[in-house]
This record gives sequence, structure tokens and C-alpha cells, in this order.
Amino acid sequence: MSPKLIRERHAFRQRVADVVQRHLPPGAAMAISELSFGDYRVTIDGKEYPVTLYIDPLRPARKPPKGVVMTMRSDPAPALRPRMSIDRYNPRCQPSPPRLPGLGCVDGALPNGEYAAVYFPEKTDVPDFRPGATGPSASFRYRNATVQLTVRTQEKSRAFPPIGGEQWLGVVTDRDFIELVDYWRAHPKLKGNGW
Repeated sequence: MSPKLIRERHAFRQRVADVVQRHLPPGAAMAISELSFGDYRVTIDGKEYPVTLYIDPLRPARKPPKGVVMTMRSDPAPALRPRMSIDRYNPRCQPSPPRLPGLGCVDGALPNGEYAAVYFPEKTDVPDFRPGATGPSASFRYRNATVQLTVRTQEKSRAFPPIGGEQWLGVVTDRDFIELVDYWRAHPKLKGNGW
């Protein structure tokens, strides 16, 4: 890997950290993690919470899976379209079910008019011992890319981060964050481990 690419990757990661920092609660600090490329950490009240950013281009399917597509008769030229009801990247909040109990959701418009949803634990004042539990998490599709930004529970205590769903939604709907996703799409060599 060239020194120039290393500098570009670091500058990109720092810009992501700067955007997230603007939306964190007072006293929180966002930093690049040296544990693995593409990961960050938020420190709040002396506790560290891992943050993962994942950006990946969508790969076209060779054959549409059964039950995932339908014909839109209202289209002038009928075509196959994804059924959003079974898409885990549904950009709008759905009522329970299928959402798990205790899981809140907020959604909002991206600068291009598309939507993103953020799921978060409704109660953050108790530790969660379920494997894979996270704090606020956004997963959405944007211009032929899958984008995921997740803040995880603290490793030792499994405590949820004191970050609200609206704050996390503010990150992913921030024009600067979306410009970074566009920048990544234009410079795919920025991709490293984890994103």
C-alpha cells in the first residue's frame, strides 16, 4: 500500500470521525480506533463504545431470489422491483412486528430525498446481555451502496451507549456524511478491512 493511499485513508477516516463528533452528546469524544481499519470508538464518561462503519457497493443478483421480487403493474413498462416488506434495509420505520420489542426506530430524509432508518434500544439505562446487542444502528441503501453505521455496547459491562436514535439519525442524514459516502463511491481504493 502506497504512503499516499495510507494518508488518503486516514484523512477520510478523520473526516468521518469529525462528522459523527458534531452529533454526539456534550462531553463525548469520537476517535479512530487502531484495532482494525474502518472502526472508531466513542468515549463517554470514561467508557468506550466501538463504532463500525461499513460501506459496500450493491452486487447485482444473477437471478432474483424467490419471493423477493414482484411485478409493478402501475409502471408504464412493468418490471421486477424489490419487495421492501422483506428488505432488512427498509428505509422507513415499520410498526411491531416485525420490529423486536424494546427496539425504537426513527427515520428521516437523506439530502437526495431517499430515507434512512435508525434502530435503537428504547431503554439504555440497563446493561444488555444478549449477544450481538447494539446501541443506535443505521442500515440503508444509498446510490447503489449499502451503508451501515453502528455504535455497539461496551464490551465488558454490555452497557448501552448514551446516544439517542435522533442523534444517530442526525449523523447519517448530515449532508457532510452523505458527501463522504459519495467520495468513497468515487474512490473505491479507500476500502479497507471492515468497509
